[in-house]
Amino acid sequence: MAKVKRERTTLRLSVQTYRRIKNYAASRRMTVTAVVDQALEEFLARHKKNK
Repeated sequence: MAKVKRERTTLRLSVQTYRRIKNYAASRRMTVTAVVDQALEEFLARHKKNK
């Protein structure tokens, strides 16, 4: 698998949302970064505009 270049950023999440993401990630042996990245990619794919 090719290594993906990543940009560092800060997200301000509610404590409840962060805990849910962290628990989800841990239960699937993923990182929080991987969960957020996957969720955003899926969101953007569903909401992309037709050109």
